[in-house]
Amino acid sequence: MNPKYKNAVNDCVKIIAFVLSFFLVLEGLSLSVFSGRSAAKFSARLRDAYSFVDEPDNTIQIACIGNSNMYSGFVPFQLWNDYGYTSTVCASPFQSVEESIGLMEKMYKTQSPKLVLVETDMFYGSYPKKNSSSKHTISDYFGFVKPDYFEDGVRNVFSTFVFHNRWKLAHSYKNSSFVKTHGYRFSNKKTNIPKKDYMAPDNDIEKIKPKDIECINRLVNYCQSKGSKVVFVTMPCANGWSSGRHTAVENYCKENNIEYIDLNNAYDSIGIDMQTCYRDEGTHLNFEGAKKTTDYLGTIIKNYGTLDSKSNDAKYSYWTEASEKFYAYTKK
Repeated sequence: MNPKYKNAVNDCVKIIAFVLSFFLVLEGLSLSVFSGRSAAKFSARLRDAYSFVDEPDNTIQIACIGNSNMYSGFVPFQLWNDYGYTSTVCASPFQSVEESIGLMEKMYKTQSPKLVLVETDMFYGSYPKKNSSSKHTISDYFGFVKPDYFEDGVRNVFSTFVFHNRWKLAHSYKNSSFVKTHGYRFSNKKTNIPKKDYMAPDNDIEKIKPKDIECINRLVNYCQSKGSKVVFVTMPCANGWSSGRHTAVENYCKENNIEYIDLNNAYDSIGIDMQTCYRDEGTHLNFEGAKKTTDYLGTIIKNYGTLDSKSNDAKYSYWTEASEKFYAYTKK
């Protein structure tokens, strides 16, 4: 064999061996030290999204998945106090549908939620998605290596990358007065925003991109295959949502036999006031607005008649104790 060729082959073998070893080490760390449970303690962005990892097995009835609109607008303890239902919010800033699938895959390892509420604003946080059901073009592969898609994919496979800052955050976390929220992010800030009819009828439909539709299908099919009822929910969002987006989501739900609740069309029924219920310029609800939307959704969920109240079950007494601590915190 030509010496140069032999050296080249040896170099290739070494590189392949190194890459394989590297990924084996990452996978080992992801399954042990840097696990989903670590996220609940040490990742600033994902800590709340992974709050379910500290729940006793098979005790969560409702999973709420989405981006910051969801963790700002749904209060699990409000639902518990009013109806005795257990719930968790699996949401993080700018969370994509791809990332949501990864979260639900982790959740179903220990939980069996009967109801999954999917917040629809994340459908428009588009990112490149490799189409697994058709032939690929060159552009597909260039899209695959774009930073935003690569980041989501790596997060789902190797949680080490998600929790790389755990050591830096560990000390501050362990010495803080932690109040469990089941994924909700509390804010009592109030921003008086001008009243605007942002849901006025519009003939322009803002279609969901095909690559995002594929990912939404995967999320819905996966949750349904686990026995969960899937309901799409759009949280009040005066700065971002529109009738064009509503129509696109509504059309998808009609085609796929999914219930759709758009709270942007129910301000009067919910009691949302633009002068008191938002914490920013109209994207995220504050605590007052979140309690109202949770109460409204709770009524709908109760009417399904599929969930049992756990409020009188001694097994769930820790929910009442944690709720008292949470509401004491909100009054400070």
